[in-house]
Amino acid sequence: MYCNFALIDDEFLSLFAPDEQNKIKDTVYAYYLQCGRDKSKKLSMEHYFSSSHVKYKFVYTYCPKCKKSGILLFPFKKSGLSDLKYCAHCGESNISHRFSTGLEKIDAMISVSELLTGLKYKKAARDVNQQIATLIISVFEVYLRDCYAGILNTKYVNEHNTLFDKFIKECKNDFLNPGKANERFKKELKIDFKNGVGKDTFKKLVELAEYRNVIVHNNGICDKKFLLLNIGNYNLHDTINLSHEEINYYLQAVKDTIQYLDMEYRNIINSHIAESLKLKIATGAPDLMAVYVHRTMKSPIVLTAVKPRNKE
Repeated sequence: MYCNFALIDDEFLSLFAPDEQNKIKDTVYAYYLQCGRDKSKKLSMEHYFSSSHVKYKFVYTYCPKCKKSGILLFPFKKSGLSDLKYCAHCGESNISHRFSTGLEKIDAMISVSELLTGLKYKKAARDVNQQIATLIISVFEVYLRDCYAGILNTKYVNEHNTLFDKFIKECKNDFLNPGKANERFKKELKIDFKNGVGKDTFKKLVELAEYRNVIVHNNGICDKKFLLLNIGNYNLHDTINLSHEEINYYLQAVKDTIQYLDMEYRNIINSHIAESLKLKIATGAPDLMAVYVHRTMKSPIVLTAVKPRNKE
């Protein structure tokens, strides 16, 4: 995701050595003691980090785009970490949220296509299915682009700078082509998602991209160049006619690939978070865990950093 959120609990602390854990615990627990009005019902430090039923929990946040990090107070009620969709500093949505909103649009369009098919508007359903295929590859392109730029920015740009927008600009249209995209990932990130998801799934991605090309650049009419690819069962000048089964076939390939890449992405971001915090602890950095709090309920991205008061 653009912005990575991690609940500061025993699982999070396990990434650190015992002395590092103690430093993080002291800092976060001091914040916890300031929360709420009833100070007599506070949990002990031991129980606070192990309990899953604490009203006031803190989440560590890091944004691969602006590279700002800190912790947020997150009062757990019915909501969960999935409700945290935006960077607390720059306000950009995270990569998972962008993909999920894209999927919602795809699902809505599939429902429309199924309705048109049921009403026997076959040509209209055919045209909608062409646009669904185009949308699927576009949503995939956005994920690949943001994943690539986020990892590059995290791994190779120093702590106080960001080159995210530069990396995005330099991608051009490479990520509309799964082959070019995989070459960039292999060469620059050491991630081979073609091998990771398998040849069959990768072949579906390539076919989907070729469908998109003929739909966008030739109004969905098969030409000689498309026929040479041996995709589907078409003749010259046929109109691309994807069934709902084929749409779901290609959509699943995109989902499987993003599931694989998301695991790689999270591992890299989480590793960076741990190493960054370890360095701050070792150097006694004053901004070890700055807390961001809302100034106004109307603007959730207007934030300020505060320091914990001394424990009484």
